[in-house]
Amino acid sequence: RTFAISYPLTQKIFIAQADFVRNESKAFRADHNIRSLVGVGTHEIGHILMRRRFGLWTIWRVPTWLEEGYCELLAGESSFPRDHGDRLLAEGKRENSSSFEYFAYRRMVEYLTKQKGLSIVELVGNPPNERKARDETRQWIQTRIVEQPDEPLAVRRQRAPS
Repeated sequence: RTFAISYPLTQKIFIAQADFVRNESKAFRADHNIRSLVGVGTHEIGHILMRRRFGLWTIWRVPTWLEEGYCELLAGESSFPRDHGDRLLAEGKRENSSSFEYFAYRRMVEYLTKQKGLSIVELVGNPPNERKARDETRQWIQTRIVEQPDEPLAVRRQRAPS
């Protein structure tokens, strides 16, 4: 049901269904099952690099949300639609899917690194409380939604030369 997996001891990556021509990877599940092959590979390489940098024992103790969220941030994408995911997070809601959870983890790590200025070294060394990180991320996304309302046509009109 996943896109890929990297094995800690062999450091080998296995991808479920890879289409190199289309740059596409497909998971064996019904929803949110397609994403870029480059994104999937980057995510899995992120796991390997974290294990090399921090050691296998340390990474095993890191909360899943932090490790997966960082790898998703490195990939720069998720299989869950961003606008829909941000709306759910802003409303404090969830969708019962691993795709949504990984999206939420990515946004949490994005908030912690880009808004709070924490490095991955700091986060791994002292992992924040998941609930607190999720709540702060929810507030950050709520602010972003208010600052950037869904009015693309109006924004385009304001930016268009006269």
